[in-house]
Amino acid sequence: MKKPVVASKLPPLDELVIDGKTGFLVPPNDVAAWVEKLVALIKNQALNHAMGLEAHRFCATSFGFEHYNKTIDSLYAHMLQARGLDETGQS
Repeated sequence: MKKPVVASKLPPLDELVIDGKTGFLVPPNDVAAWVEKLVALIKNQALNHAMGLEAHRFCATSFGFEHYNKTIDSLYAHMLQARGLDETGQS
């Protein structure tokens, strides 16, 4: 959606948001920190836009079809190799 995210600094969110780059991570119960980061994104449209574009790029490269396709291909190749088989399943 090309939007930055403000999220709790807790797993798994801290693995999905790059603090200061694709959004902000804040302590879950720190209301002042939440307000500060949300206001910063509302007031600074250039920051909002830049973080949104970076969030979109990060998601596309880290969670897109090509990424998962390569991961699955690598997993299958590893499993075949562990069994002494080639990519066609032949020994």
